[in-house]
Amino acid sequence: MKNQFLINKSSYMIIGFILLALLSSSCTSEDGQDDQDDSDGYKISLKVDGVLWEFKNPDFPPFGSFADNGVQYSGSFSGTGQASSVGIQVYDTKPIVVNVNYDGLVVTATAAGNTLFGSIVSFADSQKSYTTQNGTNQTVHVKFTELTANHARGEFSGKLKLQGGTQEVTVIEGKFYVEVR
Repeated sequence: MKNQFLINKSSYMIIGFILLALLSSSCTSEDGQDDQDDSDGYKISLKVDGVLWEFKNPDFPPFGSFADNGVQYSGSFSGTGQASSVGIQVYDTKPIVVNVNYDGLVVTATAAGNTLFGSIVSFADSQKSYTTQNGTNQTVHVKFTELTANHARGEFSGKLKLQGGTQEVTVIEGKFYVEVR
């Protein structure tokens, strides 16, 4: 009887250690940021006035592209849903890189024409479209955390204004992991 109790106690201890190990390895890293889990595939997610929106349809995955003409560099990324969409545009006068804050949108007049630095974020639900494009909105923030030839990853946030109106929405916790084409 005593041996049976020891076996059961040992079994419970092993199961307990396994559960503890599983619970301690969560989806959040030590700095409080989500681990970069690619199991969902390409995705753009954001909270608009506290409501979570995700764009991850495998039939129409979020994607992006980069372009440059030697003077103006740009990146454009988008995701679509059944009746909603999100768009992120980034501009610089040099190649776009990680760990640079592309905040606001600054237009600089040059002899060759205007150059841009910063970003534009847009969001549309089934009824309304919002954007930061209406002026130099310094609340918008875009930052790349990873860039490769195949994909781009980063974060974004800001206040977006109703196109043709005055209503504003706040975008927080915006994250993107998109295929680069």
